[in-house]
Amino acid sequence: MTQPSAPSAPSAGMPQRLDAAGLAAWAQRAAGAGETVLRIDLAGAGDRAAMLARIAAGLGFPAHFGGNLDALFDCLTDLAVPPAGLACVLAGFPARTALADREALLGVFQEAAEHLAARDRRLRVAYSVGVARGD
Repeated sequence: MTQPSAPSAPSAGMPQRLDAAGLAAWAQRAAGAGETVLRIDLAGAGDRAAMLARIAAGLGFPAHFGGNLDALFDCLTDLAVPPAGLACVLAGFPARTALADREALLGVFQEAAEHLAARDRRLRVAYSVGVARGD
């Protein structure tokens, strides 16, 4: 009889979905490890464009940020990542957000994290869905 295999660990760049308490604990551990933690509140962002605008503002993207997924990847991979790494908290993806939009945004973060990891730069991402304010 074969033993069921353990679930595989997520890839290094895979964003982690957590509840509000888990997100706060994740950010605290990241800060304790010396990572720079940036928190972006996505609650109330009604569509992909609004989420991209909040991400751009939260991460300090340049004024010429194009507001699309390609521009997101370019700006993420151009970030000045501190030596200990960058931990990005995307709090409160609106529950009503189209799953395709959420997956597209998170996919770009994952691709950027993998791209940066190949260059010895660390970007980690955790996110929550639902209410973010006050978590």
